[in-house]
Amino acid sequence: QTLPLNAQVAASQLPTPATVAGQTLTVVQKPILTLKKSFEDATGGHLFPGDGVKFTLTLANVGNAAAQKLELSDTVAAALTGLVAQGGGMVTGQTAAWQFPTLAPGQTVTVTFAATIAANVPNGGNVLNTAKVKAANAAEVASNTVSIPVSWPTLQVVTKLSPQAPATAPVHPGDVVKLEVAVAVPTAEPAQNVLVLVPVDPALFDVVAPGGGTWDAEAKVLRWTEKDLAALAKIPGGGAVSLEAKLKVKATAPDGTVAKAQANAR
Repeated sequence: QTLPLNAQVAASQLPTPATVAGQTLTVVQKPILTLKKSFEDATGGHLFPGDGVKFTLTLANVGNAAAQKLELSDTVAAALTGLVAQGGGMVTGQTAAWQFPTLAPGQTVTVTFAATIAANVPNGGNVLNTAKVKAANAAEVASNTVSIPVSWPTLQVVTKLSPQAPATAPVHPGDVVKLEVAVAVPTAEPAQNVLVLVPVDPALFDVVAPGGGTWDAEAKVLRWTEKDLAALAKIPGGGAVSLEAKLKVKATAPDGTVAKAQANAR
């Protein structure tokens, strides 16, 4: 609709008011789309490979006319796998998509989808992602770009085997050996829910004192978790946790065997 903008000037000296023609103003009825995107770590804590991520897309029509035949889509990078779309969405390859027949002025629609951080995402990497929407009677609009930081702390693990008095090196069958494990976080970022695993050769040793940990005879490993030791729930950046267990050399241990200990922490 076009509206004329005219002005009238009147004065006592003028027999009739004078009309001054001005510019015209055109009122347009059209939809205006906005799209916002956010994410959250579905598993909590730091984002590791294998963690789940939940994305939320919020679509709104801030115009004064209904948008018709809308297509909302989000194509994610290969760093995200296993897409699952909610709210009637469909997944094809790396794209989650939704269709809406109409979106009235002032109406808002929110949809979500989930994905998993791929195993090959490097530590300290960022996964960037942007969604888009278009309509039959509205121009395509892109969302804000979200940056998903994938990072985890670095762990340093040192193990040591030492004979317990009165035993001395080299050890003999029946001697007790102390296993010491030190787990340190050299980075500023803390480590949470740390799991420590130490394989123990049952042909060489019996575990006589697991040091608060758990001896898994089937897997042949000593295991410590935050359930065994509260300090493993969160090791601050620059901090360290010490673990120890006692092993006894078996009577059947082969003569001349060199025993080694290697721990894994994650």
